[in-house]
Amino acid sequence: MTIIYAAATVYVNPPGETPVLSLEQLWKGLELKVRDPVVETITHLPPVGSEAKSGVETFAMRGSQSKVLNIVSEGPEGELMLTFTFEWEHKDIEKGSEKEKEKQKGYQSTAPKAATGTVKAIREMIRKGEL
Repeated sequence: MTIIYAAATVYVNPPGETPVLSLEQLWKGLELKVRDPVVETITHLPPVGSEAKSGVETFAMRGSQSKVLNIVSEGPEGELMLTFTFEWEHKDIEKGSEKEKEKQKGYQSTAPKAATGTVKAIREMIRKGEL
């Protein structure tokens, strides 16, 4: 069995993006994502644990040991940041194999899209008055 890791960190409020999201809005949007996923690459995830004070949500993937962590933090100048980390379990892939390297490369290219897509979807929920 092999576990393949990928991660990405994005600015929640890059220059020019509106509306500017608060920590509370971001967190509420992440909680809603658990119930109704907002990114195509993520399927329904039953929550394993969530602690708003710590800024970390952990989810387990059904039927495997795969995990997704959503980490909310601040950058060096107080910028709101969102990090997605993924641990994908693959019972059928040999550690160190070419298949593992290909999968890791694919997951790593998907991770920033998932984080950015989630922020974009939360921003759209705010615009529509859904959050």
